[in-house]
Order: sequence, then structure tokens, then C-alpha cells
Amino acid sequence: MTASHIHFGGGSPNMLTPDEFSTVIARLLHRFRLTENAEISIKIEPHTTTDAFIDSCVAAGVTRFSLGIQGLNPAVQKAANQIQLFYTTARFASRAKDHDATDINVNL
Repeated sequence: MTASHIHFGGGSPNMLTPDEFSTVIARLLHRFRLTENAEISIKIEPHTTTDAFIDSCVAAGVTRFSLGIQGLNPAVQKAANQIQLFYTTARFASRAKDHDATDINVNL
């Protein structure tokens, strides 16, 4: 079977260790052949993501990072129970860019 898009959503990938995430990707790629321009995307929460997890995503071929920040207004973040510091989000984006990740979007 072929796949053109694999998406890990809901922020749940943050519950996995870097090794567990790599194992999941390896098993998917064993079952599915990716098309030439396939996208592997992941929705993550910058405040709970480690550098090691970002590294494992990049090594596994993740092409798009979707950041679940909900907004930068503290009142909105509190209402959504998603407290995200601007510094944390900016640091994550910078780290991902250091690995040549060019597709980064924000869930607002």
C-alpha cells in the first residue's frame, strides 16, 4: 500500500518517548510505501516537547510540525487550558528550523 500523508494529531505524540516515536514510524514505513512527495506531520505541544523528541521527529522524516498553542493571549490560553509561553514556542520553532524543517504551522 502507498500513503501520501501520515499525520499524528491531538498532541498525543508528546506522550511517546523519542525511541517509541521512532519505532511507530518504522513500523508504519514497513507497512506503507510513501509517495515521492509524502508528508509526515505531527501536532505537538511546544511546552512539553523535548529537544530529543524534535530530533527523533526529524530523523523519522517528519516534514510538518503543527504547534498547538491556541493563541498568545494569556486569557485565551487559560480558558483553553493551554498555557504556552512565547519564548517556548519561539525556541521550538528555532530548533525545528535548525533541522531544516520548513513547514511549521500554528493552531490558533
